[in-house]
Amino acid sequence: MDRPMTMNDDERQLAIDKLNASRDLFLKTIDGISPTQAAFKPNPEQWSILELAEHVAISDEALLGLIRGALKRPAQPELMEQVQANDHRYRREFRPHPKGVNKAPDSLCPHSRFATLAEASTEFLKQREGTIAYAQTTQDPLRGHMSPHHVFGAMDAYQWLVACALHVESHTHQIQELKQHPDYPRAGS
Repeated sequence: MDRPMTMNDDERQLAIDKLNASRDLFLKTIDGISPTQAAFKPNPEQWSILELAEHVAISDEALLGLIRGALKRPAQPELMEQVQANDHRYRREFRPHPKGVNKAPDSLCPHSRFATLAEASTEFLKQREGTIAYAQTTQDPLRGHMSPHHVFGAMDAYQWLVACALHVESHTHQIQELKQHPDYPRAGS
């Protein structure tokens, strides 16, 4: 069966809805966090809320770059059925991945790019607006071009687009966990 290489209307709407929802959840989760709370780290290896926000803020452009790179390579229609069999991963409710499974490349690791959550939020919103605009308008053949993920295997460019939202959900979940840590500074700290 020949599968279309462009996303259909339902796929487009799913991507847009997830991108909007993850944006809103992230912003709601970091709202009202003090500088002391943003800097809290339960241990030296774990990222603080500010570091997680920095990572989230700079990731959409990197993921869109990965999509553009996939589109520059030849389409792989022979993989489409196999890859799209995993679409359920992108449609369901968020499920956190086990900690330590998916390591960020150094270019996306925190390097004190932002002094405050407000600065990180501004960059995140700028990048997310671009991602949403792309999702709303693209006619690129996202379903036919693949890029590997070191944990999930081959993913098509559409799945990478939805992964922009899932990525933010994942790190928002980590922020929520940090806020529940027994040593997390309480309001007024």
